[in-house]
Amino acid sequence: MDKAEAESRCKELKALCGAIIKNPIMDEVTDPDNVWWGFRAVKKDGTTFHVWVKGDDEGNYPGALDIEKIPRNRQQYKDAEQEVTP
Repeated sequence: MDKAEAESRCKELKALCGAIIKNPIMDEVTDPDNVWWGFRAVKKDGTTFHVWVKGDDEGNYPGALDIEKIPRNRQQYKDAEQEVTP
């Protein structure tokens, strides 16, 4: 990672300031061998973010982080608390 990318990541994190963590989320459909987990964060103005976190299966890597700003009234991933029914 170079300095420009690090600054870009920090800018993404700053967008979360003031947001409240609402609930955990997970995506096990996109790539069933690599289930992503994270949380939904919402700001007072209704702006919603999906914050994705995942480490490797061996547990020897700290993880990855991806913050996705979600348009209002759009939820495409189920809440992690919801039971999965085959």
